[in-house]
Amino acid sequence: MRKREFLRRLGQELSHLDRDERNDILDYYDELIEDRIEKTGNSESDVIYDLGEIEDIARRVDPTHRRKFKYEEEEELPRKKSRRRRSSKSVVGIILSICLIPLWIVIFVTLFAAIVTILCAGVGSFAGGVICIWHGCTLFTSAWAQGLFRIGIGIIVLGIVCIIAPILLKLVHIIGKIFISFIRWLFGGRRRYA
Repeated sequence: MRKREFLRRLGQELSHLDRDERNDILDYYDELIEDRIEKTGNSESDVIYDLGEIEDIARRVDPTHRRKFKYEEEEELPRKKSRRRRSSKSVVGIILSICLIPLWIVIFVTLFAAIVTILCAGVGSFAGGVICIWHGCTLFTSAWAQGLFRIGIGIIVLGIVCIIAPILLKLVHIIGKIFISFIRWLFGGRRRYA
């Protein structure tokens, strides 16, 4: 079974819960599956199989959960809904969202500028080393001491770039992850399931 199907069926089993609680549970299992895939290296279906049956998970999450069969006629308990509370949370969320837009823009631009700066520094240093070697080769025929000096400087610069490049790439990768998670948080909000 794939993760999407698992989460859809679990959502159906937990349909008697309110939407926020159900989405919290589905988010938890979504992250749990991803973490176990990453840590164990098992396939998605193996990790889901190890979690157990969906009905058992629904009972663990909500001990009052009972699977209703078609032939059972049970009265559904009325759910308490606080529309006033939800609407006030929504209004506060909208106001905070609007007020924090300048902060979001600053964070977005800062992360983007950091990535561009790191990449440009790496590429510029590499190009500087190559140009220094090339210039040293052209000077080598007329002034061999200066040419040899320039070639040496170019080799040193390229060596430093080769040593620092993996660190820069890892840094760009980390900043990129932060950037992507920020964008998902900003525009995606919480994931919603069926």
